[in-house]
Amino acid sequence: MPSNTCQLREGEGESLTSAQKEKLNLLLESFQNVFEPGGEATHILEHHINTGNSPPISVPPYRMSPVKKEILRKEIEELL
Repeated sequence: MPSNTCQLREGEGESLTSAQKEKLNLLLESFQNVFEPGGEATHILEHHINTGNSPPISVPPYRMSPVKKEILRKEIEELL
């Protein structure tokens, strides 16, 4: 498998069955150019989500365990 193939990270998709994980990994692999790390943000496309008569949901920030916070920090650092 190529090293740039996008796969589920450890701990993600824990509620999925093995067959579902395999299916998702195949989907990620077939669209790996979309999920490649790096790259720049684009303003070419815009999308709108129709929420009907309901306002968009706003979720306040939540606390994270130190372990998850460190994982998030590393992910953000990698993306920058």
